[in-house]
Amino acid sequence: ISEWEQLMETYSKEDVAYLVGKIFIEAKNADAALISLGDYHGYGKENKYGIQCGIYSGNLHLDRMRTIVPAGGICVTSMSGKEILEKQKEGLYLYSSEEGDVPFDYVLVTDQNAELMEDEMYTLVITESELLENDNAKLIENCSAAEAQDIMIDYFSSLKENITKESIYNW
Repeated sequence: ISEWEQLMETYSKEDVAYLVGKIFIEAKNADAALISLGDYHGYGKENKYGIQCGIYSGNLHLDRMRTIVPAGGICVTSMSGKEILEKQKEGLYLYSSEEGDVPFDYVLVTDQNAELMEDEMYTLVITESELLENDNAKLIENCSAAEAQDIMIDYFSSLKENITKESIYNW
């Protein structure tokens, strides 16, 4: 399968992160996903693990779909609601403080748009590089970039109707 026609609108980078988070939550039976946004903070400081771009309406080709899959693959882990919310607020740091690091933003996605309770434990989907920063996180499953891509392909291949922004935010 090399082409789908499900995208009815243009999606911003944040919309794409939300969609990707929902797909991984469903595929991994998780409670939440933290999807970082790819960005360039100058002088070679780039988050290549996050969502790099939005996508335009129309046909979603396999090559375009590959641009929205996190490059480092994904991990499934267990974290408390407090840890997840703190991680979202802090952002993702990829460079040392001596280099003047600025955090990259996260998009937090939850199953059925549920509110996270600080004292409860949740199954979380996050990219591999982000998991390694948290020594308290318990690795449940590790998926390579190729496996993450297969999850996305399976999702788009199984769709019976077109995707709208409203449908992903009310999923």
